[in-house]
Amino acid sequence: MNYKTYCILGALFTIILGTILHFTYDIFETDFVAIFSAVNESTWEHLKLLYFPVMIFAVIEYFIYGKRVKNFWASKMISLLIGMLTIIVVFYTYNGVIGESSALFNILLFIASAIFTYWLNCKIIE
Repeated sequence: MNYKTYCILGALFTIILGTILHFTYDIFETDFVAIFSAVNESTWEHLKLLYFPVMIFAVIEYFIYGKRVKNFWASKMISLLIGMLTIIVVFYTYNGVIGESSALFNILLFIASAIFTYWLNCKIIE
């Protein structure tokens, strides 16, 4: 499997797991689950929905092929930080312009940020 395939799989994994994590605290309501899940609708809580799935997938990737990639962890961290920064900047910019938050736009922003994170990571590794 080539690296682009891993980038696509990672983005799908992140979108699916991030979506699940958005609702897990409502189901379990424990302090442990709160570490990984969104406990409210704040931007900080939504950053966890990108961070933890990307990191989980990165650990899996590392054991499959990452040991052979010289800048594996650096590329993961750079792309993840830029992806999280994208969420923050776009969220507050559109809220400032429109004056309110849209659930649909927030979902699309999360999906776009996950895809952007893996696209950027793929470009760095190439």
